[in-house]
Amino acid sequence: MLRKIVLAFALLALALSVSAEPRFASISATSTAASTTLAGTPIRSVTLYNAGSKDVWFRLFTDADTTGDATTAAPSSILPAGGTLTYPLKENDTETFVGTTKARTYRSISTKCGGSDTTTVYVWFK
Repeated sequence: MLRKIVLAFALLALALSVSAEPRFASISATSTAASTTLAGTPIRSVTLYNAGSKDVWFRLFTDADTTGDATTAAPSSILPAGGTLTYPLKENDTETFVGTTKARTYRSISTKCGGSDTTTVYVWFK
């Protein structure tokens, strides 16, 4: 367990190696899908760590996406028990709104744990 925590923090340090100050959220993933808004702007990188012993399904949304609930099937992704995943956006990843082009940013995440289980997901974003 200690090795997983050390690995998670090492991956986090690597993912957040640029100068922006990371923000943090702790999410309790349950059998009912729930969405969490990632506060602040712009959010160009998100790192997820599943601190529990059960897999978590999740969907990560940018400001251009239509949000929806996480499910135990596609398009949701699996964050394995004890696993860490990082999702950086590329510098040239942009979107156009009414003729104005701007950098795409992450806005929210939806999580769901299988069955009647509950687990904690830590989210670092910047």
